[in-house]
Amino acid sequence: MSEAIHVFVYHGGPGTDAEHEKVRGETVQGTLFDVEGIGAALMLSGHTTIEGEVRRVPLSALEQVDARARVREGVYRRVGVQVGETPCWAWVAGPTLAPRLASGRRGRGGESS
Repeated sequence: MSEAIHVFVYHGGPGTDAEHEKVRGETVQGTLFDVEGIGAALMLSGHTTIEGEVRRVPLSALEQVDARARVREGVYRRVGVQVGETPCWAWVAGPTLAPRLASGRRGRGGESS
């Protein structure tokens, strides 16, 4: 079995395939934006509770997830985040989304739980 890492996946955002093992449901604090034509985009600032899942993903699949998240194009960027006791990778809004979020044209806050 290949080496595995943990990722935090939130609803509507880039993430893993369904076959990647769910470890547990979890939350982070931040702001979730709904960006037309893109989907959900997380920013790790703000005090809204964002629900998601910690998943175990083979290290070999990380590049595929980055490609789907269009990391090279700057749509999302992959950052390290502490989720409970687990260090994880998470995909957050990248620099090409920043103007759309800052203007408020397409963004809306996430829902508190």
